[in-house]
Amino acid sequence: MLKNIACVFEGVMTIKEVTLNGLLVGLIHQGCFNSFKCNITKHLCVEGSNSLTVRVKKTSENQYGN
Repeated sequence: MLKNIACVFEGVMTIKEVTLNGLLVGLIHQGCFNSFKCNITKHLCVEGSNSLTVRVKKTSENQYGN
């Protein structure tokens, strides 16, 4: 049985998307270098390899975030 496993980011500017094995993990994060974490436990492949992708955009879709 897996314990809870999370990706922890100390700060990302400004919008992120985290996918594990092609599945979106958590919510899209908007913030100016705010820390956040997302639980990846249920998307992990225990007996094989995993592919973690993190996308970061330079500008925010929210005009107040730029």
